[in-house]
Amino acid sequence: MPTDHSPIWLLKKHGEGEIHGPVSFEKLREWAESAQINPQDSISSDGKTWTKAPMNADMQMDWLIEVPDNPLYGPTTRGALLEFLRMGEITTSTRIVNCCTGENLTVAEAPFYRQSESTDLAVRVEELEAELLVASTTIERLQARIAALEASR
Repeated sequence: MPTDHSPIWLLKKHGEGEIHGPVSFEKLREWAESAQINPQDSISSDGKTWTKAPMNADMQMDWLIEVPDNPLYGPTTRGALLEFLRMGEITTSTRIVNCCTGENLTVAEAPFYRQSESTDLAVRVEELEAELLVASTTIERLQARIAALEASR
């Protein structure tokens, strides 16, 4: 839960200063998890006092990314890391550092990567099962039609 239990929060984007909200703290977390909040963005529960989003521990922006051209990017969320991976901006061999624990590992070694990988696999299996059901139904219909055509000869 957020340390400030205010029901409304605002997000101020770093570059253009555009303010989004008011929204719930849960909505802010969703934005952070989907890589829509960057480390320089600020949040506020009153519109007067602004804090960098990663400074609020409840945002769970705990990960730094070792980027070849820059020493580190972040901190950011594990959801954002998975989004960057999906978009091809990082790879499974990209090194990441947990700001809270100091743990240094690759994306592939991170527990959240293995969890998302198994979730993705389960979703893919469900998709393939649905495709198989459609294909099986189509085959049965075509076989029935062939049988009817052969019977009418």
